[in-house]
Amino acid sequence: MRVLVLGNFADCYNRGALHGAAAYARQHGWELMQHHVRDRPGLEAAIRDADALLLGAHLFESDPLLTRTTLPAVSWSATLAEVNWPRVLPDDLAVGRLAADHFMEMGLRRFAFFTDLTGIWVDRRREGLLARIEATGHGEVVVCALHPQSSVEQVGEWLQTLTMPVGLMLVHDGAAIKVMAACKALGLRIPEDVAIVGVNDDDRIVGVVSPPLSTVPLQMYQIGYESADLLAQIISKPARKPWSILVPPGELIVRESSDVLGRADNEVGQAVRFIREHLGNGVETKQVVAHMGVCRTTLNTKFQAMLGRSVAAEVRRARIERCRHLLSTTDEPMPVIAEQSGFSSARQLSETFHRETGQTPTSYRRKYRGGL
Repeated sequence: MRVLVLGNFADCYNRGALHGAAAYARQHGWELMQHHVRDRPGLEAAIRDADALLLGAHLFESDPLLTRTTLPAVSWSATLAEVNWPRVLPDDLAVGRLAADHFMEMGLRRFAFFTDLTGIWVDRRREGLLARIEATGHGEVVVCALHPQSSVEQVGEWLQTLTMPVGLMLVHDGAAIKVMAACKALGLRIPEDVAIVGVNDDDRIVGVVSPPLSTVPLQMYQIGYESADLLAQIISKPARKPWSILVPPGELIVRESSDVLGRADNEVGQAVRFIREHLGNGVETKQVVAHMGVCRTTLNTKFQAMLGRSVAAEVRRARIERCRHLLSTTDEPMPVIAEQSGFSSARQLSETFHRETGQTPTSYRRKYRGGL
């Protein structure tokens, strides 16, 4: 079967999904043809010999050649509000919620959302951030929507309307280049004044900008793989109506651009750094208090004022975050992960992780590392 994949493959999301679709194609003997369509004649030529379509984001998504096609089709693009085919999409509401949770864990109480693009995926990421902030009663979100060609100066003008410190969610990693340049032009510190989180984990950006960018990774490979699998299903049993399958994002990757606690020059920041550095030694509240040289009540009061949680709660949170990171990025066995996260045994790790997250460590790892 000849399956045509249409998309802008300069975009990391389309490339990641393409890799997943290609894996499925190899397993099932499909001939996968990829095209970056530049004009309408190119679109017509691309679909002429195809048996089915996989549709990424591209300039001709609403073209009648596609909207009227009788070819089986599945899309992983959320640019259009309505389409005539099923879609496999990131859970963009969950993306916004992850950014909100991270900002609040960093002790932030002011929030903003920046976009220079449009689409239902943009709206959903913003809505996820807004809903989570509103549900917790921690404050409001200031939204900025600028044209893709907006200047650094225009971004800077908006930044100057914000009250610092602020947690700023970018709709995608690429916006970090312009936003960080505007921050530096204004003398704003990242993350102390503006803590920044992007979306996509685009390797062309996250480690190149300074400081390195925190980001919510989308499970692009899984999205592409499941899109191809759904295409196979509708070919064998045509669907009556379009529907969407939502793929949850990966865990937010914390880097310097949003690590407010890691950079904070106060007693809470120093205590948090001590906790992180000594997790593998099974650090407890009493060791943190002794290191800081203050009474437990005083330190807890400062933690509550800045983070809304006690020292003991921060230790538990740090352990779970270390577990999540190791489970989703390594193949280490559970006893090793337990030791590196400060748990006395794999059993204690499993019981605590399930109680705190509602998932077992094994199911969490399967979700983010082994799924296909």
